Amino acid sequence: MLRANETGEAEHLARRQRLLVEEARLRAAECHQLALLATTGREKTLLTSMAHSWSAIAGATARYAELLEQKSLPAGRNAGQSARHG
Repeated sequence: MLRANETGEAEHLARRQRLLVEEARLRAAECHQLALLATTGREKTLLTSMAHSWSAIAGATARYAELLEQKSLPAGRNAGQSARHG
């Protein structure tokens, strides 16, 4: 169980992580669009690889944000929710 200050910090970190998820998704989309405009096979391969990497970063960051959000829930709430919704 987290104390009030730790809960606030977890909520703040979760919000920050959500913003980072959106940024990573935007970068993935940008790399994908640039890959479509690539003039060489090497350029297309590199940009496609970068798009996949940014997508993976977005997914991992989203999972971390979910973990932080669960940590910020009052004691018993996150366990009860996973039992009901899992």
